Order: sequence, then structure tokens, then C-alpha cells
Amino acid sequence: MLFTKYGRRELLLFGGITAALMAVVLVLTLRTFQVPVALLISLPFVALFGWVLSFFRNPRRVPPEGELRLVAPADGVVSDIGEVDEPLFLGQRALRIGIFLSVFNCHVNRAPCSGTVGKIVYRKGSFHSALKTEHCSEHNESNFIGLADAAGKALRIGVRQIAGQIARRIVCELDEGSTLERGQPFGMIKFGSRTELFVPVSAAFTLGVKLGQPVRAGQTIMGTLE
Repeated sequence: MLFTKYGRRELLLFGGITAALMAVVLVLTLRTFQVPVALLISLPFVALFGWVLSFFRNPRRVPPEGELRLVAPADGVVSDIGEVDEPLFLGQRALRIGIFLSVFNCHVNRAPCSGTVGKIVYRKGSFHSALKTEHCSEHNESNFIGLADAAGKALRIGVRQIAGQIARRIVCELDEGSTLERGQPFGMIKFGSRTELFVPVSAAFTLGVKLGQPVRAGQTIMGTLE
């Protein structure tokens, strides 16, 4: 299993603490209980360590062929689809597709298409539940990435990373002027969150997902440009 570079510190910290606690519990319980019982008592620590490893996994993803097919920017479930105003970069009405990420999803964010980073807008905010769509989208801490010349067209696409009730840190390694390839990792949101994809309503775009559909970053086709 591959792990993201964005989680090295957490893997070392939580992994080390969990391993140490598990060792202490085993030593103490072995003095009183038989080996099977001691191992059973240590299971919660094993499960915690397994979850930490799982959270920071970075599986290899190969985008499907077709530059005009926008891929999911995050793993999770499509929680909402609707039109909104997007004044930060698109400057017009946009189709917003929201993806909810649980603490069990892979949290690495990937580029939905190729393009050049035209704008990055970080916003401090609250940490409301990512399940509360509008409240979370409008008030939570977030990081907006605007892609110019998206998918090789004179088109602007937006992606927004949003912190949730548990997620408290947004990671984005991009700078304005950076170039991205479709499916390329560019950051993550740590511990449960929301990611949004913005496509101008003026674009010839055929939606490819529906509400409640599970999606995988860099693989699931969110829709196709014409």
C-alpha cells in the first residue's frame, strides 16, 4: 500500500504512539492474563493503528482516457448537485458538485482535469459538519483552486477543499502558475471533509454522476465537456 507524503508526520506520530501503547498493554496484561486475552485487550490499539494507515493511503489511480472527461477530485459520496454563483474565479453561475468524505475515505485530492492554477483563495472559517451542505460550504475553512485553460480549452474550472467538523487542516501544495495533469494529487484534507467541483453553466457539459453515488478521485468520471 502506498502512503501520501502529506501524512508522514501523522504516520510517524500516531503510529509510534499506538505501537508504544500496544506494547505497554501487552506487557502489563501478560502478567495477569493468558496470551489470547492479552492480544484481545490490545485489539483496539491495533484497529486504531490500522485506521491511521488506511486514512493516509495513496492508492495508484489511472484516469480513464479522454481529456474532456472530468474526474472526481476526491473519494467519497456525491452529496449535492446544484447551480450556485461562483464569483472567486469563474465569475458566473456554475454547476457545483459536492463530495462528502468520511473518516474512512482516502483523503488525497486530485486534479479533475489538466490546467494552470490561475487563482488560490484560502478562507479561514468555522468547522461545521461537512454533512450540512450550505452551512459548511459558506462558513467553513476552505481553499479554492481555480484552473485556467482547463482540459486544453479556454475554460475555467474550480475545486474547493473544505474542512469539516473533524477535519482541521487543509493541505495544498500548489502555487498560482502551477500546471496540473488530470488525476494528479495536489493536497488533502485531514480527517473528514468536503470537496466541491465547479463547472460554468455556460460550458457544454454532460453530468455523469448522481446523488448518493460513490466516487473515486482520479477515476470516476464526473461529467464530460464537449
